[in-house]
Amino acid sequence: MIVISYREAIELLKKIKDNEDVSVHVNLGLEIARAMLEGSEVIIKTKDCEERIGVEEIKKIAGDRRFCFLVEGKTAKRIAFFSEETNLYYKLLPTEEAPTFEISGIRMHITKDVKPMRNAKIQTKVLKPKGIVLDTCTGLGYTAIAIAKEKNVEKVITVEKDHNVLELMKFNPWSRELFTNKKIVRIIDDLVHYVNKAEDRSFNAIMHDPPSIKITPELYSQKIYKDFFRILKPGGRLYHYVGRPCYKRKKYRIENIKRRLLRAGFKRIIDYKKNQGLLVIK
Repeated sequence: MIVISYREAIELLKKIKDNEDVSVHVNLGLEIARAMLEGSEVIIKTKDCEERIGVEEIKKIAGDRRFCFLVEGKTAKRIAFFSEETNLYYKLLPTEEAPTFEISGIRMHITKDVKPMRNAKIQTKVLKPKGIVLDTCTGLGYTAIAIAKEKNVEKVITVEKDHNVLELMKFNPWSRELFTNKKIVRIIDDLVHYVNKAEDRSFNAIMHDPPSIKITPELYSQKIYKDFFRILKPGGRLYHYVGRPCYKRKKYRIENIKRRLLRAGFKRIIDYKKNQGLLVIK
């Protein structure tokens, strides 16, 4: 599989030469490939595959910052699709680092001040996970991947209910470790249902990075906070990303979330306003 964005396309156009191998980045910056111009087409070779693509196609990609593209069968296909099941449009969106994704125009990661994978590492550093960890919303898997790399972590259980997100993830080179790291266990389930049936005191830490409260109010509810408290071991830590709107909009002000967490039984909350999240300790 070869995936490129405007960044790799611009590099290709600058470097390719007639019948001469050049070194270029592919798979959204994660892999080095060999490329050669042959007539009106470019041959791209990685260690696992070889694809051809027209120069004109590469030029189109170079001018399009809205999509990532799968190079296949001499064409470039947008990694995007509409789901009749959810009535939503999903797409992989390039950044200067790992890609993010959008669901019907709503971006699922911070991309302005910090890049997606970098942000996952920052959140993990705050959480200081160990033992068995619950990652509540898989998304593209960046937080699960970052947590699994911590030496004191035994297992990461990551939960995602949307099959369409999982399908999108398969085309994202930055998500590969989600499928190869043996510490990571992927669960397809509704989070509310999963935590409701989870055993008491079964997790050492929880990473809770849900979509906005407008999209998933149930993931900011009193009920789910009570379940988080119940399934955490004594001294367990919860990092809860809440996002800028929860600090700015009166209707969803951060104080309401803190009150619900305290009502659920948590005793200590540390506000990481700069990171738009809360560290909550049982």
